[in-house]
Amino acid sequence: MKNISTNSLSYDYLHVISCDRQEFYERNMKCFRPDGRADYHILYIIKGKCLVKEEKKEIEAGKGSLVVYLPYERQEYEYKKGIDTVVYYIHFSGEACSELIDKYRLYEKRVYNIGVNLRLLNIFDLLVEEYNHKRFCFEDICRSSLINILTY
Repeated sequence: MKNISTNSLSYDYLHVISCDRQEFYERNMKCFRPDGRADYHILYIIKGKCLVKEEKKEIEAGKGSLVVYLPYERQEYEYKKGIDTVVYYIHFSGEACSELIDKYRLYEKRVYNIGVNLRLLNIFDLLVEEYNHKRFCFEDICRSSLINILTY
């Protein structure tokens, strides 16, 4: 009988560093990273809005928007008190990132209006649940969920 390995795919290929679902109702929240981060960063706004500052302009990323930051890009955005906002975020890295970003042309602009899609919400929920519970092979499930999210 053939021996089947239970090892996960390479950590360096594609790795979810962190992810979660956040709700902002009662407070302002600003994020300012002048030099960005070393990883890729995605925000998916499913309710409310995020104000994204890009050079000297402000872009309103409303419900159904995907905000994409590449490594070391300036990150400045905020959620305003009084605007009920729900957002998913993912930080990720790995050898496959640039290929995936190029394939899905996620370098062309900062904010994409993709709408709120039930299938996509389910994938985000699965990603967050697996990441937080860290069950057997959770890294592979997170990796495949991320690829599905980028595909949608």
